[in-house]
Amino acid sequence: MNTSFRAGSWYRDPYRWLVIAFPLAAVVSGLTTAVLAIRSFDGMVVDDYYKQGLEINRVLRRDARARVLNLGAEVRWDSTRGILAITLLGAADPSTLPTTLSVDLVYATRAGRDRHLLAQAIGHHRYVVSTGDLAPGHWYVHLASADWRITNSMHVEQH
Repeated sequence: MNTSFRAGSWYRDPYRWLVIAFPLAAVVSGLTTAVLAIRSFDGMVVDDYYKQGLEINRVLRRDARARVLNLGAEVRWDSTRGILAITLLGAADPSTLPTTLSVDLVYATRAGRDRHLLAQAIGHHRYVVSTGDLAPGHWYVHLASADWRITNSMHVEQH
């Protein structure tokens, strides 16, 4: 029985590379997926869905109340000082406005960046709140008192 065996470098055989490539690609993609999952936080899932549903009805009533009062808002963010300036529009009597406003800054894509702040009145229909540094992108701004809520948005540029 005469068998010939040709000795050569293993790395020159294309079939061996096929055997190595598929498991190696699976390991690399698995590690990439794990790194992405650890670095990005998607937020917590709400436990009590019924309670959240009832809250939606209350928020809708507050939005309707702001429309009845003809309230609006102009929102400006000063990136150099990290201050959000709010001007309420449409309120006829400043004495009916609250001394503090609840401000929710909601980042469009990441719940982990959301912020809840209290803005202080500084004059005629004007409020300010210190926000610090905000991530670039689209932000939703919810301004609220005890009986109304105004929804606005702003875009923060890269600085």
